[in-house]
Formats: sequence, structure tokens, C-alpha cells
Amino acid sequence: AVAGALVFVNIAALARERRPPMAALVAVWFAETAALFFGNFVEGWSRFRFLIAAGVLLVPQAGMLLAAMGRRLHLSQLHAVYRFLSTWCSFCSACYCLVYFFSEVVVLFNTETEIIAYALLDGCVIGISSLVVTCAGPEVQVGLLPAQEAELSLYPGPHRHGFYPNPDYYDDNL
Repeated sequence: AVAGALVFVNIAALARERRPPMAALVAVWFAETAALFFGNFVEGWSRFRFLIAAGVLLVPQAGMLLAAMGRRLHLSQLHAVYRFLSTWCSFCSACYCLVYFFSEVVVLFNTETEIIAYALLDGCVIGISSLVVTCAGPEVQVGLLPAQEAELSLYPGPHRHGFYPNPDYYDDNL
């Protein structure tokens, strides 16, 4: 769960999101994995209720990744990388629910197969996302995104110091 949360933090950082959406994304991820974890402690069809809870939590997670986050990346070089990573992580999150369904609800997988499936999913989430960010190369280190430039145009003065307006401009030029 912690490694998956770090993947989501990296994706949110790639999208240049602020801390509240990033914290909400990680909280939803922890709630989803907790629902699957605590579903192991009940018997019978009560496990299906925990699966439904985890599935319902997929909707806000995918909504945050695919719709709410990443607006700043529109028309930037990072847009394709972010869209792939957010879609990939949403797909892998749904696969966690599928493995849980096949192993705990309908008992199609035995314990060894379940462990192998979860290890494969962990490798896919962490490995593929790390590989994509690594292969993105210098595109990941883009200076200002088009949306950030639009935000900066609201402030007068030269903007040579990154995202924030230059406070020295107001003292010297007014």
C-alpha cells in the first residue's frame, strides 16, 4: 500500500498538483487497500461487500487522476506521459479488485496464485510507472507549463524566479 501511495504521489507531482488533491488521492488509495485487507477477516459473502467498497473507491480515484488532476498539463509535453500513467494506475487498481474477487470471493485462486498475482500487480504498478518516468527523460523537467504561464500572467512584473511572482518588482518599479 505504501509503495502504491508513493506511485500516486509521483504522478501527482508530475502533474504539478498541490498538496490537498495529492493527499486526497493517497487517502483514497489507502482506503481502497484497507477495504481489500479487512475483507480477509470476514467470512462468506461479507467479503463481497468489502470488494464493492473497494470498487466504489475506484471511481473517485480514477476521477481524480483522469479528470480533476492534470489540467495544468494540457498542451504541454508531459500530457501524454501523465495520461498514460494515470490510466495505467487506474487499470492496475481495478486489477487488485479482480484478484481479490477471484481469490477471496469465488475462491478460484489458491494462496500461492494469489500471492503471485499480487506480486505481479505490484511489479506492474511500480515497475512500469518508474520505467515510464525514467524514459520520459528531459520532458519531466519542463520549466513552466502553459497553465502555469497563464496563472503568472495575472501578476505584473518579470517572472524569472520560477512559479511565484517576483516580489522585488513591486518595491523597485512602483
